[in-house]
Amino acid sequence: MEKIYIEDKITHLSKLVGVDINVAFEILIKFGVMPRVWGDYNRGKVVENLIALLMNEPLPGNIKGSDFEDFEVKTVKVKYNKTDYNKKYPIPCGDPPICKFDTRDRHFESSNVWDKTNSIIFVLYHQDLIVDVRVFDGNNYKEQLEKDFYTLFYGGSDWRQKWGRNNKILVLKSGWDRVQFKSSSVGAYSSSISGGEIVHIDDQIGYLKELLMDALILWKKNSD
Repeated sequence: MEKIYIEDKITHLSKLVGVDINVAFEILIKFGVMPRVWGDYNRGKVVENLIALLMNEPLPGNIKGSDFEDFEVKTVKVKYNKTDYNKKYPIPCGDPPICKFDTRDRHFESSNVWDKTNSIIFVLYHQDLIVDVRVFDGNNYKEQLEKDFYTLFYGGSDWRQKWGRNNKILVLKSGWDRVQFKSSSVGAYSSSISGGEIVHIDDQIGYLKELLMDALILWKKNSD
């Protein structure tokens, strides 16, 4: 089943721009939404839980590969060009992973690749601050996605073609059999729902509590 891109359902996710993922993680730990971990933690899961709370959706918890009904969420670390002093053009630090490439998926429309790419929310972060939230509507680029898919599938012995050197959106990570979204295409093929403006939040705890408190109280009540 195709996910449905519903614009009015995700526009308020722009409120995540400027949020410090570290502070958000501590709040989610305090309310029991996520467990404390020692060492590095999964920023993607923190972002997914924030989105679920904002949208009144079931919490994904810590289940690997958990999905939302209408879209995928990809949390992407970014950097800035040294000449981009105003930090307006974030560049992904690598190709965001989409899904495992399954050679049994011989038809694009029924493939895991199409299921994972027909609607994607990209949450971009730099030094643990969320700097942009972008939407990729795969239905607008279905023809190109399908072309890229079959290039990967029928690449044959030509490894350059197999890894999607000339693809515009999808590439296959060499040696890992994993489909990835071309980093240079994240900005080109998605649109910002936050306007791309830089947001500075001085009181992170106060902002997040105001943003999430009602949802957190409701979640706590339902989980007890």
